[in-house]
Amino acid sequence: MDTTKLKGDLIFKNEKGVIDSLVLLDYHNGVSKESIQTLMNKTDCEHSIGYNYESSNGNGIVVASLEKNEDKKYSFSVSGFCLFKNFPMNQKEVSRDSLLIVKVDSCENSKFKELAFRKFRLEYFITQNGDTWKPIKFISKDLKK
Repeated sequence: MDTTKLKGDLIFKNEKGVIDSLVLLDYHNGVSKESIQTLMNKTDCEHSIGYNYESSNGNGIVVASLEKNEDKKYSFSVSGFCLFKNFPMNQKEVSRDSLLIVKVDSCENSKFKELAFRKFRLEYFITQNGDTWKPIKFISKDLKK
């Protein structure tokens, strides 16, 4: 996974020409268990990559993470105000170029109605008023992590 495409601000535009920035608040890329390798045996590590974005227009917060446990089982999670979705995956599914859609319940703390991810990056989102927002620019950001 190319994490440089996740570490930054995402600029979106709706069909009315209104701009919204999803500002990167936090990013993590960490290993919680080290790999141990001998001639006959290898123990894999647990690894987690994630990011937290906040809408500059007050649409809400998006927290997404991909985790791999020591059994090589993956999990992609998306959360925020009034939403949580977990997608269990295997290694093939992680590398597949498919769209993962998260529906959001109506919520006073979030204007998101639907979030769509491709390769763990936000592909588009729909707000409660029916506007569809598509990315127009990515601004790389270094958070020293």
